[in-house]
Order: sequence, then C-alpha cells, then structure tokens
Amino acid sequence: MTALTPSQPAARSLAQIAEPFVLTWSVLPGDLSEHVSELQLRALVNIRGRDGISVSDLAKALDALPSSVTRLCDRLIAAGLIDRSRDPANHRFHLLWLMPDGLRLLERVDRARVDALHAVLETMSATDRRYLQWGLAAFAEAYALG
Repeated sequence: MTALTPSQPAARSLAQIAEPFVLTWSVLPGDLSEHVSELQLRALVNIRGRDGISVSDLAKALDALPSSVTRLCDRLIAAGLIDRSRDPANHRFHLLWLMPDGLRLLERVDRARVDALHAVLETMSATDRRYLQWGLAAFAEAYALG
C-alpha cells in the first residue's frame, strides 16, 4: 500500500467537491449526445482553441494515438464539422479547421453549459460566486503552468 502524500487527501476531497460542477458542465443538448461522442467534442474544442492545429498536436492534446485521431477526424469531416488540409510548410502534416457546422455545434454546447451553470449560480450568494470564480481562476492558472 502506498503512503499518501500531503496533497492527495486534498485532491480527493476536491474531486468529491468538484463532481457537481463537472456534472453541470457536462450538460449537453439532448440531441447532441446521439451525434457526437465525448472524445469528438473534446477534439472540436481543441480545434476551436487552435484552428489550424496539426493532427499530431491534436493527438497529444487528446492523449491519443495519431492513427486513432486520424480516424476520429475522418468521422468529423464526414459529419461536416471539420476540414483537413495539407500544411503548406510541411506537406507530410495535415491541419484541422472547424467548419461552420462545427462552430455552431460548439456554440450550442456553450449555451447549454452556460444555462446549466447559471441555474446553479443563481442559487449562490454573490460572495460564494466570487470565491468560486477566484478559485477556478487560480486552478486554470496552475493548470496552464503545469
């Protein structure tokens, strides 16, 4: 049995506390879950964040094999959500772009998430909302550095 480091109990506690937030954030429009898997959605979000991302960089971001991501992208292209083109700087690589339907899909997801979060935030005090915002901002900063 491995000994717990001082931060492990805090991480476990935070995982339990964060679960309602994660579940709220995971809300998707009902018809969307039939058309897009969680991994496909993560791919779309990563492409939106870096339009023109290479397949290999997307594979790293998703912690997946490039061959698996290529097949995933093939499905997203067939659905009209993304497009792929050769990298002009290096023809061995392909770059990925969101198509208008992909952007609209992500906008629907964003609206559903904002609506779900808003419903919960409205029940919290202004002070608690500020603390939550500060804590999440600090977490996002630490995540970006890590």
